[in-house]
Amino acid sequence: MSTATLKPPAAFAPARTLYVKPHDWPFRWLVESETNRAQPHMVDLSSYNGNGECSCLNFACRLAPELRQGRHASNSTRCKHIKAARGMFCDMMIRHHSTSSHHTGATNQK
Repeated sequence: MSTATLKPPAAFAPARTLYVKPHDWPFRWLVESETNRAQPHMVDLSSYNGNGECSCLNFACRLAPELRQGRHASNSTRCKHIKAARGMFCDMMIRHHSTSSHHTGATNQK
């Protein structure tokens, strides 16, 4: 599926408790900082083989070194900003697929 047909939200939209806004659709996002709302964090969901990368200090000082040392990507290697951006991205993908003309509304059952 091509993400080119998806349209990013025009304004900040809630994802968990932080606000998320697409920056360079589809993988780069601006995520609200709880300590300085005027300066959001940049999240790149494609970095570190899909783990994501964030401009926050927690990611730069604690999580990125673990990933560079070979730790496998998981929820424990993602800061709250990456988790919020991933949540928004996933919500948008699900919404897109559930409203596309290919969706029948039926569930796959065996």
